[in-house]
Amino acid sequence: MVDILQNFTSISEKPGKLLLRVERHMPKILASFMLIYVFVSIEHTLHINDYDISCLWGEPGELPVQFIADVIMFVSAIAILILRDIPNSKVLSIYLLSLSLTRILINYHNLFSVSTMMFAYGVLMCTISLNMLATGVFFYKGISRNRDSVMVSSLLMVVVYAMILSFYVHYQGDVWYVLRENLPTLLQLLLYLILFITLDSYDVHVNTDMGRIDATVRSMRARTGAGERTVLSVHEMGIIANGFGNMEGWTRIDDGGPVEYEYKVTISMRDSNSIMLLQKWKGSNKIHFTIADSLDGSLVYAKRFSANRFVYDSNDDSPITVRFIDDDGNIIRFHVVHTDEVDKLHQEVEDEA
Repeated sequence: MVDILQNFTSISEKPGKLLLRVERHMPKILASFMLIYVFVSIEHTLHINDYDISCLWGEPGELPVQFIADVIMFVSAIAILILRDIPNSKVLSIYLLSLSLTRILINYHNLFSVSTMMFAYGVLMCTISLNMLATGVFFYKGISRNRDSVMVSSLLMVVVYAMILSFYVHYQGDVWYVLRENLPTLLQLLLYLILFITLDSYDVHVNTDMGRIDATVRSMRARTGAGERTVLSVHEMGIIANGFGNMEGWTRIDDGGPVEYEYKVTISMRDSNSIMLLQKWKGSNKIHFTIADSLDGSLVYAKRFSANRFVYDSNDDSPITVRFIDDDGNIIRFHVVHTDEVDKLHQEVEDEA
């Protein structure tokens, strides 16, 4: 469960549910594209050499760089699938290291080319790959350094491969023939496009320096503000207020435990509905809040808050806001609106699910 206080931040600062599902399967997606590239690359090499398998090892005395690059990519993809429980930042590290090493292997010979164009191409590819190699090492250490520069580099690689394909199409005319005969190049374009998208994912962003600063600022802001969709109805707020008085509307608990009364309510919090359980303990004047996606199980991921008082804030231009305050002055806020508005927000969240 996302921490309750994080729900008070702008929804644009967090990934949507579809994106979260994609990020959850990011290792499988990356590994799948890597394996597809390897098989297509090997098949392409065999195809242009009349399926003579010896072509994979290269000419005698030459280093079979393409085959070595394919092996590196294959081993990296298998490693990602086997180590599926590692953080996405480390998965991305393996992906970056694989891409950068294979591009250096395939393009380093261009650094010795007498052709100015091929030399410039080799310098460009190797420089970008070295930057990605360094970033991959940082990512493996849990540091998202150089993220922005690698995003620019990956986008540049997409442009380079797109220009290569466009050049072939311009001179050969048949788009489908060019794509079929240069399928490895098209897949390389996709590999870098996927890298660009992945680098912009939430899991990677929160590990950057600015991501950590943003998280800290949002956490501080959460103490004094609430999102516009974190709401209670007037009726629900009235019952909660009774927790500091006659306990009307609360359920009495007689199970021999410390809880004397409790009240349960569903609250809308931007992109999800959560359950809020309020309890009044024997011999205590505080209301103990427990907020979670589900009240089943151990509630390990629940957010708890104990309030000893509350105050109302209101003016003519905005809904009533109630602030619950604990002994240390920490605050959790809710907007108080009419019941039909709460029902509408609950339905909006369910429709988005």
